[in-house]
Amino acid sequence: MDGLDEVWWNPNGGSIEDADIGILVGSRDQLDKGGGVVIAEGLPDEPVGIRNCGIGISFKKYPFRNKSVLKFIRFGCDNELLSGATGQLFQTHALVDRADVTFEACNFIQERYAQTSQALGQGIVSMNSKVTVKPVYASDCPTCITDRVCVFKSLDHGMELLQSDEDAYATVHRADFANNICGIYANGMTGFAVTENQFTVGDNPVELTGLVDEQFLGYHRAFSAPYPTALNSRQHSCPGHHRRGSTTVGYGRYCGRLYARPQ
Repeated sequence: MDGLDEVWWNPNGGSIEDADIGILVGSRDQLDKGGGVVIAEGLPDEPVGIRNCGIGISFKKYPFRNKSVLKFIRFGCDNELLSGATGQLFQTHALVDRADVTFEACNFIQERYAQTSQALGQGIVSMNSKVTVKPVYASDCPTCITDRVCVFKSLDHGMELLQSDEDAYATVHRADFANNICGIYANGMTGFAVTENQFTVGDNPVELTGLVDEQFLGYHRAFSAPYPTALNSRQHSCPGHHRRGSTTVGYGRYCGRLYARPQ
């Protein structure tokens, strides 16, 4: 999709698999050309599948703020990636570059064997963008008995929030981060809201590799920000793998102190 203003994608139970880039919203050759808006929605019990792609969906810079919405999408990997033009050795499920995207009740799950943390891949990588992660409430979903939340499981980093020179913000509300090397990694972000999320850490015994993970000194983290970050958080449930029960904290920066070594 190159330079299109808006695309409504109704997959009717279909899926995208084994692609170099599952969906490219922009131009492959001209980084500042293209972009657009994608509205995609699966069903609560039949989510749209984007599997085993080097990059599941890639949003490129758009002249106007991208207002894309992905709802009930299941990003996953259970097989080796095919080598393609991107040269992706490590998977990124959703790459958002200078765009505005909302993820509602989407899953990002790593299911294939990996020996190193980098090989686990990333859930959402946001660069100078506005990203929202939020649940779908049962009151707004006729076929849902309970609320449906976004799930980030068995990844290197569930989310990477990166900011350098442009306006960026992230809202992460009521998501489940399970057994990632780092649930949320934020670098350079001047402000974002992380509220009422569940973090479980310490149950992924892989070698920590790469510049970021090697600095973790063998520990897994719920949240990590190498520089002072404005963080507005409340009521996180942060059980460690070797702990019983959970701990509720007042401010999300303390979740960054939830460390656990894999058993």
